[in-house]
Amino acid sequence: LSDFPLSETQSSTLNDLGLIQIPLILRGVSDNFLNTNSFFSNKIFLPVEFSGEGDWDKTAEYKPGTAIAVQLITGDWNVSGIGTITAITEDGKILAFGHPCFGFGKTLLPAATAGIHAIMKNTSISWKIGSPIKTRGAMIQDRMSSIIIDPEISCNFIKTKLSYILPDSKTPVVYNLGIANNKFLTSRLISAALNYSGNVTLNVAGPKLTYIHKFSIIFNEKSILEYSAIDYTQSGGSPVYNIVDHIVSQLMNNNFQDVTINEFDYNCRIINANLKYKISGVVPSVREAEPGDTVILTVRLTHHNLPDKYISIPVYIDESLKTEESLVLHCSGGENIPVFKPDPLDFRSYVENLKQDFSAADIVVFYKTGYSKYLDAGSIIAGGPALTDQKLFENNPMKNKIPELIYSKFPQEFIIDGKTQITIKIK
Repeated sequence: LSDFPLSETQSSTLNDLGLIQIPLILRGVSDNFLNTNSFFSNKIFLPVEFSGEGDWDKTAEYKPGTAIAVQLITGDWNVSGIGTITAITEDGKILAFGHPCFGFGKTLLPAATAGIHAIMKNTSISWKIGSPIKTRGAMIQDRMSSIIIDPEISCNFIKTKLSYILPDSKTPVVYNLGIANNKFLTSRLISAALNYSGNVTLNVAGPKLTYIHKFSIIFNEKSILEYSAIDYTQSGGSPVYNIVDHIVSQLMNNNFQDVTINEFDYNCRIINANLKYKISGVVPSVREAEPGDTVILTVRLTHHNLPDKYISIPVYIDESLKTEESLVLHCSGGENIPVFKPDPLDFRSYVENLKQDFSAADIVVFYKTGYSKYLDAGSIIAGGPALTDQKLFENNPMKNKIPELIYSKFPQEFIIDGKTQITIKIK
């Protein structure tokens, strides 16, 4: 070939070659779905919006030259990558695409037989309009040269329900979806689904919105994680779902065991008002107390245009309190609370660390007991005599000294902002 050098035009063209874009069939969503998560906004996909599913033979089989789909979302929406089957091996494995899907290597994503409605011809790039027919098997390898489908492997979808109740409405807007269970993609797919559904649903709700939302994750058949949050936006639009992306990603990519998410349930109630209050003062029922007493704190909450609220909350003073003169009680909204957690040693402790402690709708009072603890891998170790602590812990860089804190949580139905403190004299 060295005797026949390429022309300048040919060389330039070959140097610009890249992987073919995958037709990503979008039914029920627009291509704005891809812009809701940066992972999907890259150039590996060619978004093709399409309505309907086609009148296909549901008994369609995988055959060389026919279409095949890698399914990401099913149900009220359909988001699937469409390609062509190249060959079927003697042991029944299917080689398809002739290029990578995501380039994940060993992976697991649902596959389906598919049909092509039309081929859109174009001098620069042509693309297919198609749709999945019937889920069967899973993509098990995603390599540079092709993807491999095992038609005998089952791959579950996450039963997903996204529900919104708009202002002045009692009927929720509900999206029922099946989302692919994949450690690299699931968090991004759920995040994109939330952002897209929130944008299209809440555009009509106007500005100055308070979102009261909660979500639950059922995984490994019987375990559950639950979270609640309350947010306010002056301009309106969709709330921020960063916590969802983070929690799902952390859960599925832990270092202890494989996780299968079975269900994801999200509920959001929207109120056309500003429900954000600020802690502006605290008055105790007594100025002196003994360990074992209960002190009533009256918390004053101010709003920029609504009357003040006064919330009375009881705070128990621990009997083992170690202090000679006074006790500082810190009062804060739930998002400003120091929480110390040890590094997990197993999956159980890992999940414990993922659980929610406080939300923005909580008034939290906390104080130091006067004792020290030590943050060690997998546990929080109680301190003992000062000399023992010095020998065992204080010179050990692997164990961090932390104060022992006691918390009291008081949930509200509005956003709590700000913080203050009050000092009680201990008898």
